[in-house]
Amino acid sequence: MRIGIITYATNHLKTEQIAIGLKQRNYENISLFALPFKPRPAREVLFAHRPDMMVGGHSRSVAKAIGADYLEVASAEEIPIEGIEIYLIGGAGILPPAFVNKTLGRVLNSHPGKIPLVRGLDALKWAILEKQPVENSLHFIDAETDAGDMVAQFPTPLFASDTMEKFAARHYEIEIDMMLDFEHHVGQYRAGNFKPAECTVGKARMRMKPEDQAKLPAAFEEYKELYAIKD
Repeated sequence: MRIGIITYATNHLKTEQIAIGLKQRNYENISLFALPFKPRPAREVLFAHRPDMMVGGHSRSVAKAIGADYLEVASAEEIPIEGIEIYLIGGAGILPPAFVNKTLGRVLNSHPGKIPLVRGLDALKWAILEKQPVENSLHFIDAETDAGDMVAQFPTPLFASDTMEKFAARHYEIEIDMMLDFEHHVGQYRAGNFKPAECTVGKARMRMKPEDQAKLPAAFEEYKELYAIKD
């Protein structure tokens, strides 16, 4: 199986974790396709629910470390579409329709929210604030944000002793694990053994503003009352 990892041409922790994890699972035929990275303006973050991606190795170095091919591209339209059985999203913005339409059913993304209920950015924060289930979702990319065919979903366990930081760390670890187990999940999906639970379609959210982030500590305590596993 030839696997393509779509990422950025910069330091990127999630890409590093996916690439090294695949190598540990004895996947050999891996290619990294690196898109241009544009630094984002600094913004006020009161609660960092995900690790700093910039602490990871550069995608070029990651590819070298695992013996993978590496190609920097100016846009996703330059990513080869022949010979790659599945693409895993390490890091990317919204992919252009020209690429998406040619690779339907082959580009797999991990989203840290329950699709289609919790969509868009800062999914964990919005789920806590709005008291929605916290789950990770694997889905194929299509033209709509966080709305392609669902491949797998898994709820993140919440314990009464959890801090918000510990819960967020567990949630991120499960996201990576689900991506690394993509072959199992895709196999179950294609065999018809996975059926996503029906739920309403939520709004595709933007980054949470500081005034909403300030509500999270109190909201998390209320959230634990609803969702924490009782001893």
